[in-house]
Amino acid sequence: MHFLVLNVGYLLGAVAAEWLLERTSIRSVLLFACLDGCGALLALSFLAPPVWLWWRLIGLAFVGSAGGLLMTSLLYAIEPFYRELPAAAVNLAGIMFGLGCLVATSVAALTYYS
Repeated sequence: MHFLVLNVGYLLGAVAAEWLLERTSIRSVLLFACLDGCGALLALSFLAPPVWLWWRLIGLAFVGSAGGLLMTSLLYAIEPFYRELPAAAVNLAGIMFGLGCLVATSVAALTYYS
């Protein structure tokens, strides 16, 4: 159920990003996506298991919508670079993804015993 709600939020965020990018700037959509993700993660930190399940699911939907907004906006922002140098864009994206995975794993490993 959690995974499904997260994915539905992601899809709704991607659709909302398509609609917002036609009407506003990339910067404002990216800022809104970051604020949405920050607020949703902050809300989830206060929604521990004694709280009703549906509140956590709503929080996960907002995390998913932040991801959908952010990824759609980022892909829209790098489109000119991708058209110019597609191989370099894919390599740079792979490097950034790998570094993000390394950082997330390192943070989880460092906080495991604390």
